[in-house]
Amino acid sequence: MASSTDSKLVIDRTAFEAYTQLRAIAKKYNVEDKLEVPQLVLVGETSTGKSMLVQNFLRFPCSFSQTGVATRCPVAYRLVYNPTLPIGELRIIRPRGITAPQLANYLEKLMKRIQEECSATGGFRLEPEWIEIESAEYTDFEILDLPGLVGGDKVAENRKAVEKIAEAFVRNPRFSIVLLKETTQITDNSHGARVIDELCKKQISSDSSLSARPNYHENMITIHTKFDSFMLNFTNGSAANNEMSKQLQDFGPSFFTNMIFDGYSMVERSFDDNVAYLRDLPRREQQEIDRWIEKMNQKSVESADGYQRFNEKYRKLIGIDAVRNQIQSLWLKSFRSALPKLREKIQDELDKAQCQYDEEQERYKLLDPRALRDTYKNYIRDFHKILCQYAGYRSEIDFIFTLERYGQTYEEIENSYNEWPRKKTVTWRAYLSVNDLKRLHPDERELINARYVGCRHFVRLHNLFSYMILNFKPREPTRDWIESAASLLASSTTDFDDLEKAVRDILRTLIRETSLMGICWLTQIDQKYPMLRDHYIFLNAVDLEYHIVVRTMIHDAIRLIRD
Repeated sequence: MASSTDSKLVIDRTAFEAYTQLRAIAKKYNVEDKLEVPQLVLVGETSTGKSMLVQNFLRFPCSFSQTGVATRCPVAYRLVYNPTLPIGELRIIRPRGITAPQLANYLEKLMKRIQEECSATGGFRLEPEWIEIESAEYTDFEILDLPGLVGGDKVAENRKAVEKIAEAFVRNPRFSIVLLKETTQITDNSHGARVIDELCKKQISSDSSLSARPNYHENMITIHTKFDSFMLNFTNGSAANNEMSKQLQDFGPSFFTNMIFDGYSMVERSFDDNVAYLRDLPRREQQEIDRWIEKMNQKSVESADGYQRFNEKYRKLIGIDAVRNQIQSLWLKSFRSALPKLREKIQDELDKAQCQYDEEQERYKLLDPRALRDTYKNYIRDFHKILCQYAGYRSEIDFIFTLERYGQTYEEIENSYNEWPRKKTVTWRAYLSVNDLKRLHPDERELINARYVGCRHFVRLHNLFSYMILNFKPREPTRDWIESAASLLASSTTDFDDLEKAVRDILRTLIRETSLMGICWLTQIDQKYPMLRDHYIFLNAVDLEYHIVVRTMIHDAIRLIRD
């Protein structure tokens, strides 16, 4: 499964298959932001060796930078292990219809087309171009290569466009960052590192959906390229050790590679020659580095200047194999650490989908008025059952919730509810706040300020709701209006003096009881009866039944009074 040049297996196939399936599901159902499936992004300045690093993963040349064409969009490479292919054979799955030697030309034409078609965004495109390749020598892997960062004011438009693309990925917490810089580039002159730091930490983002990412270093490694210049500049163990230590201190987890020796130019060689060069690079690089270390260690013995030997702990950080393994390990670490969160979010999405399905099923059932009425009755029955159970178990749990620790006033309950993140505002004209209750009912101030626990709250809330409804007067009906309304309801005329009182008492009783039950309904309906939340049909049915009952009772009351 692993490459012949890889020292060990980094990514197992099961993890990669799980990753690709999650990515496909997230894209299909448009939940990529919710699932946050981890990915890897390659970023750095132009000419830091990003293209060469990608080619070392692909094991064949695909760079087009020598043609003078810039990378105009992110390019995502998915490498798939296929043991059925012969060693040395590559199969490009996406885009279809091209071979490995044709990939560079395909990308060159694509970038030219993007430059023309995306002129409104500076000639750059945010959407990645996907390249999928199979080989028996691959380790399953996926990496996203971004356009190179540029500095200077002469290309300000390009700089802004490229940084906007980089920001969309490095600021996103689901992307682990692989930063490339030249080994000899000092910290203060590292334009790429400085830009990434600014993009991740600035408070105002170009994309308002991405918040600042101050801890981005926790999911980033730095690849120091062009290590041959470092070997030329540092020829004794003391200087090399000090500089390696400083690089690690300044940039965190770091690894070093050269990738090009003796001025090798891929432009001047054939495709097969370049494939052979990439295949032989790990062995060649190891020989060069071992020779450099051997010279420094020999100098530490022969020189009178007291040079140190090269620190062996730094040796495992150098070489293209070390770089490839560490980049893959970073991805695997991110994926494994994200699995619990992914599992939780997937289950949450499944629960939401199931809940939505159940609600739709219930809404379909509620098209039947009889089923609607039965649902309403079941709700009232369940609510009554819960209150009875609570009252029955109260004596067994009261001693746990002491008044001193858990007692709350009505005002404290109201404040907690107003601060509740899931609060839903319900317009109810009869509602009175704590201050309204104290102002309108000063004699009940002691009750409102009392600290209660347990079911005593139900008694108090019942009283408060009663006060609200009994004192709510939407308008003051006149006597002529009452008598006229009564005559219409009775389908006849009457001059009986006590009729208005009878009608008002009946109506007030029905309104009070209905409203009190409505409060209980509104407070509980979201959980067990979510299908009633959009309750227009429900309320219409309740109103119809209510009017039928009221009309019948008024008929009976009038008949009793007249008879």
